[in-house]
Amino acid sequence: MSTNTCNNIVIYSQNVSCDIHSQKLVNIEEFGNKYSFRQRIGTLVNGLPNLFIDVIAFNEIRKQDNLQEVVRLLEEKEYSVKTYANNKDDMSFNNVLAVSVKSQWIIEKSFGRWVAHENGKPCLLPEFTLMEGDKYGRCAGVIYLKHKENQQKVCVVVSHVLPFGEVKVHQQDALFSINQDNLKGTPIPTIIVGDLNRFTEEEESFQERLNQFGLIEAKPTKLIIPKQNSDDIVLTDDENVGTFSPWPTDDKIYKTKLAQPMCESRLDVQLCTRDASMIMCSNIEARASMMCSPNESQPPEGVNHTRHILDCNMASDHIALIGTYSVSHPSMKAHAKGRLKQVKDLTWTYVGQYLPV
Repeated sequence: MSTNTCNNIVIYSQNVSCDIHSQKLVNIEEFGNKYSFRQRIGTLVNGLPNLFIDVIAFNEIRKQDNLQEVVRLLEEKEYSVKTYANNKDDMSFNNVLAVSVKSQWIIEKSFGRWVAHENGKPCLLPEFTLMEGDKYGRCAGVIYLKHKENQQKVCVVVSHVLPFGEVKVHQQDALFSINQDNLKGTPIPTIIVGDLNRFTEEEESFQERLNQFGLIEAKPTKLIIPKQNSDDIVLTDDENVGTFSPWPTDDKIYKTKLAQPMCESRLDVQLCTRDASMIMCSNIEARASMMCSPNESQPPEGVNHTRHILDCNMASDHIALIGTYSVSHPSMKAHAKGRLKQVKDLTWTYVGQYLPV
């Protein structure tokens, strides 16, 4: 793998699925010990795609021994690893940001920030904070990167919010608020990644709030399912592209989800500053991390074909997103702005350029 050139930055983000699922899977005969957290995370990290990745972002790692194993695996891949715990308990969820030591982007500063809602406004705070409706706290990992050659900066944020209720919206908005903070003074583009538990029925309001905070979603246009010793399965129909398909241990939703198209499960996202003169996503794809070969038999009646391919074969029940972003050097911003029409109060789909929908 070679380093990225120019001002490109490639970000791989994934919820690696917590140890509770692993404990349940190990006790099911058809899964067994190979689905322990250690085995799954080893398969996932060692199966990273054969392209240069500047930043790896993980969600949902619990217990210090599991976290240290993740750190060890990433350091073996020559990444500098930062971790961010929601709280001090060993069962706390941890987020991870890892930056390749071969990257053209170097770490300028890194810290954790807790989602908060103060005086009616969403924000991120430097001290541990509990938001009403969440008794554990949610920490965002924040890292500021600087390009080795031209000193251009970019902020990358990783987090994982609660799945339900008004508190989820407040936590999402708190994360979004860092983009507004980064646009004050000398502006710095922002990329926010992670499992934000965005449900299909919330799509319209989610996009409206992104607009309000000056953000845009980089939406994957294909799902890649790796195969051993043969060409990958590449699905490009929109209904086949999603980021979550549960294991049987998720008994409340397993059968329901298996019947739905993958587009009904886009929980994980990558977002960036909505200003093409600062940053643009040139490509983003969803990629499954496979423990076993895909199911290529005909699916049972009532089971979605794509979910059948993935069912019980992934190293995580969440699918990775891999986004490539072009960050503009300050001297290039005026040129880029000349190509971008001034727009207001519109919703956009982002596929490497701005298109009204």
